[in-house]
Amino acid sequence: RAPVRTAFARDIVAALQPRLPIGTKRILYGTGIVLTFGLLVYLLRGAMYVENGSIYTDNHHNLGDLPFHVAVIQDFLHGHNLPPQHPEFAGIRLTYPFLGDFMTAQYELAGATLVHAMLLQSVVLAAALVGLFYRWVFLLTRSTVATVVAPLLVLFSGGAGFIKLYTDGPGQGWMYTLTHLPRDYTLNNDDMLRWGNSLTTLLTTQRGLMIAFPVALMVWTLWWQDRQSRRDGWSLRRLTAAGILTGALPLFHGHTYLMLLLVGTGLAVDDLWRALRRGDGSLRGRVIGWAVYFALALALAAPQAYVLAPSRDVNSAHFMGLQVGWDHGDMALLPFYLWNLGLFIPLVFAALLWRWQGRKVLSRRLVGYYLPFVTCFVVANTVRLAPWIWDNMKMLFFWHIASSILIAALLAHFWRWGRVPGRVAVVALFFVLTFAGVLDVARIAAGTLRQVIYDRETIAFAHAIDAATPPGAVVLAYPIYNSPVTLAGRLSLYGYEGHLWSHGLNFAARKLDVTRMYAGAPDAKELLAKYHVGYVIMGPLEHTDPVSAKIFGNEAFYRQYPVAARVGPYTLYRVGAE
Repeated sequence: RAPVRTAFARDIVAALQPRLPIGTKRILYGTGIVLTFGLLVYLLRGAMYVENGSIYTDNHHNLGDLPFHVAVIQDFLHGHNLPPQHPEFAGIRLTYPFLGDFMTAQYELAGATLVHAMLLQSVVLAAALVGLFYRWVFLLTRSTVATVVAPLLVLFSGGAGFIKLYTDGPGQGWMYTLTHLPRDYTLNNDDMLRWGNSLTTLLTTQRGLMIAFPVALMVWTLWWQDRQSRRDGWSLRRLTAAGILTGALPLFHGHTYLMLLLVGTGLAVDDLWRALRRGDGSLRGRVIGWAVYFALALALAAPQAYVLAPSRDVNSAHFMGLQVGWDHGDMALLPFYLWNLGLFIPLVFAALLWRWQGRKVLSRRLVGYYLPFVTCFVVANTVRLAPWIWDNMKMLFFWHIASSILIAALLAHFWRWGRVPGRVAVVALFFVLTFAGVLDVARIAAGTLRQVIYDRETIAFAHAIDAATPPGAVVLAYPIYNSPVTLAGRLSLYGYEGHLWSHGLNFAARKLDVTRMYAGAPDAKELLAKYHVGYVIMGPLEHTDPVSAKIFGNEAFYRQYPVAARVGPYTLYRVGAE
């Protein structure tokens, strides 16, 4: 329909052309968008790629989780795994948000390779993220400098870990150290660095977050527009749209959904209190608007929560508990955050309190909009939201984003001051806030950390498994993170323990049974039948137990079964009926 096409084209043009005068400001704004998008795409390209017949990643933070998502994707596509069972714990319902992987499987079904499907999806999401992020910051600050600075503070997040560079450099020379960085400077257990740079540990490794973050930006924008103009007749429509977007998230990214409910609750309380104090008759409309938002957000999420509800083999107690101070270990909380975030928190307080010529730098409306985001920091530092406490970072991330806007506005104020000391201070503070993140991003962008995820033999064996087994077949394999079963699109009876633990699964009993099955114990046949195992892999891992899982394969026992496939050192035995 011509009117729809015209409106769509008009929206696209408006999105790409913010209301800035032609000149330096527009050039700065456009350059920031292009460079940010280009950096994201470059890092996403290195997240998973094929070279010489093997599949690699340049991001070592991606090494463990990527094969799990590959398993979910391939199980959708080749294993007809709907409703989804856990790909590494066959027979148990998957209680992990899976719609992002389901979307990737659709790209692959449409003709893309697995690697290109993941890249294509990520590039589309990166474009949405960058455009929405810059627009949101500009709406909040109306400052070109702040709009360019805030995304950089998020993307190159880090703390004081770059200080370690000065102990690394003298040994082999500064030039060699800078081109061969020996460690991570934002996430490093040995140095008690736990924050993790946003680009290297979150955005380029978690496609669920890459989907949820742009959706969150849309909701935040709708909330801001609603607070800016409450009497234009669009309030109910905006809150309705925000409720629908929020309710769509649980099967993509549960932490983002929880964040929106927390922040939305804070904004609603503030909004209703202000309407009550004004006494201008707007209270009834505000109550209706927010009631619609929460009703839609909860109603649409309810069936998704049912799908994700813990099954009998999931210990729900692992997912929530009191844990004060996030991941600070034995380090006192204040030094921990000063070490992990540097001057970030002090600058947040400075932005909230700074006055210039008797007026605060930040508007009262922006401060009121920001404060509910602090609940993300409070909750993440009080309650464990997943078996692995570091996953609370997915909640802290959103507090960091909102706080970055305040700091960017403060730095923009110093820059507009126009004097040399103010601008020198801006450059120095920006350097201190981002240098650790820059080092970690550069380390990965250089490709010096690349590692093989699946070598050529593993890929060939995965294809052989796919060809030799029916969809939905259960395979007994050694529990390694990059097992050929994860690439073959079949269900593993017992997968990588790091994944099983972080998903809250009770796997101790099954591990004992797997150990007996592989050893060819007297009750091995009964156990194989009990778990509906159709195929067993024998290869180098099963013979050598490289990760000390205490699982050793007794190939002599399995030679009584027919061989379904054989590639290099790998043999697949068929132990069950077709």
